[in-house]
Amino acid sequence: MKKAAILFITFLFISCTTNDSDTQNSQIIGYKIDYNSSPGYNFVRVGHLLNGKLYSETHEDVLNGISQEPVTEQIYFYNADGTVNHYKQGEDRMVYLYYDAGQNLVGAKLVLGAANAAYYRFRHISANVVIFERLNLLYDDPNAVTSQSIVLQFNADNDVIMAGLDTNSDNVADSQINTFSYTNHNIASATFWDGSIQNFDYSNIIENFNHLREISVGKKNLRIISGECYHVLYNSDYFLDNIGTSNNVLLEDANSAVYNVLPNNFYTSKTEAVTGGGTKVTTFFFN
Repeated sequence: MKKAAILFITFLFISCTTNDSDTQNSQIIGYKIDYNSSPGYNFVRVGHLLNGKLYSETHEDVLNGISQEPVTEQIYFYNADGTVNHYKQGEDRMVYLYYDAGQNLVGAKLVLGAANAAYYRFRHISANVVIFERLNLLYDDPNAVTSQSIVLQFNADNDVIMAGLDTNSDNVADSQINTFSYTNHNIASATFWDGSIQNFDYSNIIENFNHLREISVGKKNLRIISGECYHVLYNSDYFLDNIGTSNNVLLEDANSAVYNVLPNNFYTSKTEAVTGGGTKVTTFFFN
């Protein structure tokens, strides 16, 4: 996930606005990503939603305008109660999620490739405090050993306002503490445990993919899953590339692409240059 997080809004950005008032209450029903990396060749991903949630993608190579046998794969799998059972992350990662009887997220397993796996447990101390634990075995295995504990403190909007290590197993952060403030559902400022402070700027454009992930996985669940990202330092690629929790598009990203934006600030298309030449065009479809 590329820089899908953080900033404080100081600038209003709209490259092209649609004037159709009927789009004010529209909902996303699908998307298409078209990579045009060389003359005559396109790689196309078409996203399909199920009940408004992320569900499957069709991958298609297009050579000189001719489709080369598109393939559709399911990427999000749901339980009967609507919670996510597991989902595909990139080409070789699958994330499995586990819940208690109250639908609280209590465990996760990240499968890397064919053989490697990482295990996590999430202990809900209160409505606003969750302990993120990295384990050597599945979350409910009585022999599981904790290698790291991170205390996550949430505000009333289910945003993480503090993350720090718990080194003595008392459910209180006592080391490497980061704190975060928010404006308009975006991380406005982050103070890191090395003393550095970062402030962030946003466009007014809503980040459509973040919106869909929150609908599909759940806002608080997404932040719990990203628990490790909240306690690293800002200069770590791990922070920006994985945190992905803000409502709007970073200002720097908005200025590096061309957006067509609806009156409700969702975007219908985004055109950007890709490394090595060519373009990437992301299109969203609305009802």
